[in-house]
Amino acid sequence: MTTIDGNELTWRRTGTGRPLVLLHGITDSAACWSRIMGELEGEFDVVALDARGHGRSARWSPEMTPAQMADDAAAVIRELVDEPVVVWGHSMGAATATLLAARHPELVAAVVLEDPPYTTSPVDDTHQIAQLVTGIGQMLAMVREAPEAERLAVAQAMNPAWDAADLPGWVESKLEFDESVLTGRGAIDRDWRTPMASVSAPVLLVVGDPTRGGAVDEDTANALVSAHSDTEVRRFPVGHNVHREAYEDVLAAVRGFVAGH
Repeated sequence: MTTIDGNELTWRRTGTGRPLVLLHGITDSAACWSRIMGELEGEFDVVALDARGHGRSARWSPEMTPAQMADDAAAVIRELVDEPVVVWGHSMGAATATLLAARHPELVAAVVLEDPPYTTSPVDDTHQIAQLVTGIGQMLAMVREAPEAERLAVAQAMNPAWDAADLPGWVESKLEFDESVLTGRGAIDRDWRTPMASVSAPVLLVVGDPTRGGAVDEDTANALVSAHSDTEVRRFPVGHNVHREAYEDVLAAVRGFVAGH
């Protein structure tokens, strides 16, 4: 646990080796990285952070910003690790990872951005946020209202392409999520070009297929490379949860990228 201005940030840690920090997506938590952590603990010193409003970290504050989320991650890294880290973020966590690498370049040796919530298309924030809040609310209700003994079955039905090992952490995260994260200033910075242009570390962009729910289309992937030329793009024929749906291939891509940097 790390305390910042009286607010507790919780994290999970395992393994030895090169430091790797994992940042989860919205409504997820460090628990959702359990399978990855078990896979990589023989190669890496792995730290998975609960963002505020998620897992067992401090609850969300209306004043929180995406930059403060990146600063939270930086504070945990400074407390736990004495060398630059590889940071792997999924979805909201990828946006946090971008800001972390831009704001605290001395802490980051390499960045894995897994299907970040970035787009080059015009965005109607009001409509999009309303849809997001409604969809998340419905999903949370399905998990929370199910009898405890049936929650894993509900999770499997909602995520049929996932391995069973990914389900317990996902259910746990939904029970702990603070829905006020969805209000206020929001947890994701829409201006991704500015921080991407400031990142000095090499980047691996791991993306899904937009026709299957992936967030990053081809134009956006090209724009990300234009903003940060030291970016390698790997696209997989799956949805937004790339590492859950293309587990072995994504691990191989991340291992190869890290070994090269």
